[in-house]
Amino acid sequence: MVPEKIRQMPKQKILKALLEGKIKQEDIMTAFKIRAREGDLMPDALGFVYKRSDGCYFIVTDQSLSPTIREEIINHEIFQILVHLPKMPYTVGLNIIQSPIERQADSFAREVAVSNEED
Repeated sequence: MVPEKIRQMPKQKILKALLEGKIKQEDIMTAFKIRAREGDLMPDALGFVYKRSDGCYFIVTDQSLSPTIREEIINHEIFQILVHLPKMPYTVGLNIIQSPIERQADSFAREVAVSNEED
C-alpha cells in the first residue's frame, strides 16, 4: 500500500488492517518514518521507541530476541506510536511496564501475533 494512503487512514483502521493481515508491518513503518534497529539492551528490556528531532521514530529491540518476539515488540511499539505518542510524550527509561498504555499495546501486539499464527 502507498505510504501516503496509509497516513491518510484513521489510526484505528490502520491497526485493524494490521491485525487482519491486510496491511504489512513494513508498510506502516515506511508511511510513518519508523525504523527498526537491534541492540544489546539491559536484561529486563525487550525494546523501546524514541522519536528523533527530525520526526523519525526508532524502535530498538534486544538483539537476542527471536524473530517472532521481535515482530511482537515492533507491533507493540507501532501501536504506541499511532495511539499514544501523539497525545502523550514517551520517555525512554521511565518504568511504565504496568501502566494502562503498556497493557493496551501488549494486548494489541498479542492479537496480531495470534492472527499471524492462524494464517
